[in-house]
Amino acid sequence: MDNQLSYEEAMQKLERIVSQLERGQLPLEDALRAFEEGVKLVRLCQEKLQAAEGKLLLLQAQSNAKIELQEATLE
Repeated sequence: MDNQLSYEEAMQKLERIVSQLERGQLPLEDALRAFEEGVKLVRLCQEKLQAAEGKLLLLQAQSNAKIELQEATLE
């Protein structure tokens, strides 16, 4: 699996895998490989979401610090 996939690309790939598995027409070995790839894609998506959340929290903290600094200089 390619770790360079964007979140959106990983989700699209995951949706295709889920669709294939739901149809139930894959041979067992193929289904197991698809399931394993799906698990890896879920983990990749979780990592990307956690990274984005971390960035948002950092930006929010920086923004709050700037607002507090501006308020302090106005007093």
